[in-house]
Amino acid sequence: MVVELVNDTRDGRLDASIGGLINQVTPVLLTLIVASFMAGIGITVGFILCIIPGVILATMWSVIAPSIVVERRGVFEAFSRSWELVKPNFWQTLGVILIFFIGVMVVVGVISVLLAPTSAAVSALILWIGSLLLAPLTALASAILFFELRAAQSAAPAAAGGPEAVVPPGDQAPPPPPPPPAS
Repeated sequence: MVVELVNDTRDGRLDASIGGLINQVTPVLLTLIVASFMAGIGITVGFILCIIPGVILATMWSVIAPSIVVERRGVFEAFSRSWELVKPNFWQTLGVILIFFIGVMVVVGVISVLLAPTSAAVSALILWIGSLLLAPLTALASAILFFELRAAQSAAPAAAGGPEAVVPPGDQAPPPPPPPPAS
């Protein structure tokens, strides 16, 4: 729902209702669950093998959910699309993810210190609730990354003067004035 909300507000207005957001996400909910499960397994295995593969996979797959929600991609298509968008911007994407991860860890650390005198069950419950409250921020970061990466991808061919760099008729420069008549 957060991805759809970000998509809706990109025009500067908030038009969507809660019901509308739910209706937009419902058709892709199963795909999101399957893709999240598969990405979680892959990233966990990457972290177990060595931390570096887990970081690489978490970065490369950081925009799977938005590609499912916005572009209506299937599970495997979403993995490919995320890879396609992130690859040329890997280091910038990793930087955003690391900054966000550090911020979340600081919040969790502060909560843990404040809860140290409480029982382990109460601490675990409050940390779980804190994680639930931080989950929309993760979705927000992923959605914003997705739209920025998609914009960068569509701007790259235009900047290179490739075939996609067609200027719409209304945006062309006016023709030069005709030469003066010969005398």
